[in-house]
Amino acid sequence: MSHTVTDARDAACYESYQGDHPELGAWDSVVEPGETYMVLGNSIAHLLYNRDYTVILGRAVVTYGVPHVAEQWQVAQASIQKLLGICEVLDSDGITLYTPQANAEAKPHFHCYESVTTRMLPSVLAEHQPLGEINLALSLQTALAQFFRRKSEGKTKPNGEIILVLFDGEPGNRMGIVRAIADASHHVKDSSELGIGLLQIGESPIATGFFSLLDDDLRLAGATSDLVKFSQIASLNEDSLTEFLTQIITA
Repeated sequence: MSHTVTDARDAACYESYQGDHPELGAWDSVVEPGETYMVLGNSIAHLLYNRDYTVILGRAVVTYGVPHVAEQWQVAQASIQKLLGICEVLDSDGITLYTPQANAEAKPHFHCYESVTTRMLPSVLAEHQPLGEINLALSLQTALAQFFRRKSEGKTKPNGEIILVLFDGEPGNRMGIVRAIADASHHVKDSSELGIGLLQIGESPIATGFFSLLDDDLRLAGATSDLVKFSQIASLNEDSLTEFLTQIITA
């Protein structure tokens, strides 16, 4: 089950996607806690543990079903699987997953799942195909609002949270994304408590330029600290994914 949201103020995001999907074994987590420490070393692993992980996984309606984009998702699948498997190990109570959607009237919303494991991902994604404009800003605004709500209630984990955004097209409402991140920067005491990793699937030059701007020049939009790290997922191999997570909170 999922929680469908059409307004960021209505974002409870409390329901979990549960179920046994033995046919999804190819997406099983492939990372064990001990392996994570071996790869990172104890000092770096300490920064990534005791932290919540939220993933916003978006497919643009204009690219859904386009052959070359489908191939790019296929190529990226191993890296996505490995990355989310690492997050699953680091976040013992499961990942929070947002899938930005739009209904038949093109009213942007999203589905939110809690306590997600990698075994559930194919089934979750199969349930939700893009039907209209995909609004990344709404999902990101809500994920950030949820973090600060939990923080105010003393319910965040000791090291904070990392939000990962994966997208394959040109994001709409780009100013909404800029404002959401810039505003969030004013509410963090330490930039390591909240990091946003932007991962591009595909080669849209507009998306590359926009995401790079968020990484390099967000202070021009009024941000007080650098919360963003951008990379194209094709440039990351399986061995560099944990390094990317570390860079999100240390770069």
